[in-house]
Amino acid sequence: LESAEEGTPTNTASAGPAGNILISISCDARGGVAPLNVPARENIVFKAIDLLARKADISYDDAINVRIEKNIPHEGGLGGGSSDAAAALIGAARLWGISEGDSLIEEAAHELGSDVAFFLHGGCACFTGTGELFDHELEAMKKPLVLIKPEAGVSTAEAYRTFDGNPQKVDESAAAAAEAAQTACEVPLVNNLSIAAESVLPELADVRAWLHRQAGVEASLLCGSGSTTFAVCRDFNVACSIAAAAQSRGWWARTTMFGSLKAAIVPEQS
Repeated sequence: LESAEEGTPTNTASAGPAGNILISISCDARGGVAPLNVPARENIVFKAIDLLARKADISYDDAINVRIEKNIPHEGGLGGGSSDAAAALIGAARLWGISEGDSLIEEAAHELGSDVAFFLHGGCACFTGTGELFDHELEAMKKPLVLIKPEAGVSTAEAYRTFDGNPQKVDESAAAAAEAAQTACEVPLVNNLSIAAESVLPELADVRAWLHRQAGVEASLLCGSGSTTFAVCRDFNVACSIAAAAQSRGWWARTTMFGSLKAAIVPEQS
C-alpha cells in the first residue's frame, strides 16, 4: 500500500465503521494482462481493507492509496484477486498497528473467501473443508510448468452454477490420496469443476487437447474454475517452447515454477 502513480486511473470510496477512511485504488496491468477497471467498492482489495477496519473498529480519519501491479489475468482461476486481498489485509494491519498473527486478519480472510485465507498461509499445503481449513504442509513440486489461458475468462459464479446443475463427485480414493500425500507429486490431479468450466467456455477443451499432444508435457489440469490450465513439463526448455507455441495460437502463456510465497510485507529497496 503506497501512493498511486501519477496518471494511473484511480477509484476512490469511503470505508470503515464510521465511513471516514478514504481508500483510493489504482491498477497497473502488466505483461499482456487486460486492465481491470471496476468501481472501488467492487474491488476485493477495497472489501478486504474495509472489512478489517470494521472488525478492528478503526474509526479515526485515514486515507489509504493502494497501487496494484496486475500480472495475473482476471477470471483465470489463479487467485489474482484473492492474493491481492490477502496482501491488502497484511498491509492494512501494518498501517494500523495490528499484529500479523491477530485472529481478526484470519477472520476477515475467511469471510472474503477460502482462497484469501490460503494466501495468508501460502506455500504448498493441503486444505480441507471448503478450502479454508489448513491440514498439513506439502513438499512443493520442483518441475517447471506453463500457464495457458485463452483470451476469454470464466466467471466463477457461472462455473459453479453450471456445476450445480451437473455435479461431479471426486473419487473417494483420489480424495483420500490427496489428504494422505506428503508431497505435491503424490496428489492426484483432479478438478471436478473442469466439465462445468468447459461447458461455459468450450475453448478450454481445445487447450486441454492441444497440451495432450505436446511432447514433454507430463501432466496438465485446469486451475480452479478456469480459464487457465497449467502443464507440468519435463524441463525448462520444454516449458519455454510450449509457452511460445501457445502464444502463437493467441493464448496468454507464461512459464513459472511452484514456490512457497505468501502475502507479506516486502522491505523497501534502497
